[in-house]
Amino acid sequence: MPYDDWEQDEIRADLTNMYRAGKEVLPQRATRVSGVAERMTDAIASANTRSAQMGDHKVLTDLLWMASDCQAGMAAAVTTINNLALAVVAQADDFRDRDEFARSVFDGLEPELRGPADPLPTAPSTVDQAETTAPGSPEAEANPDVQSPEEEREDRDDLLDAYQNFGGED
Repeated sequence: MPYDDWEQDEIRADLTNMYRAGKEVLPQRATRVSGVAERMTDAIASANTRSAQMGDHKVLTDLLWMASDCQAGMAAAVTTINNLALAVVAQADDFRDRDEFARSVFDGLEPELRGPADPLPTAPSTVDQAETTAPGSPEAEANPDVQSPEEEREDRDDLLDAYQNFGGED
């Protein structure tokens, strides 16, 4: 859609919303996403321990692999949101520096929007897939109740034999 002659040199951007997005809304969103990624890390660690205690069945290690991929995506999203926040503020600053009207709008902003932005949340570290999906968790507690499927089957067979041969010959 072409601009009319009177609109061609005019930038139509809402500086207030740009600063609010870059300094408040996007950092808050990044903080929430970071919290989700950290909770995912804790859940993956717990599931990894339980998986090791149950013999690291293939389906569990596949789920752990997928979960660590999702957690890495959430951690990367924090960086992406942070970069977006910085870009929006930088663009708003550029408009303010280049345009007299934008400068007057900036001068009328709330003090927290005119000042420097708060530090952005740090992206959480990603889960180490190689460690998470390797047989056995390095932090798994020994669980004396856990048996391999073969040992469990042998115990069941021995118990069944004992019931079937009760009072009879072995």
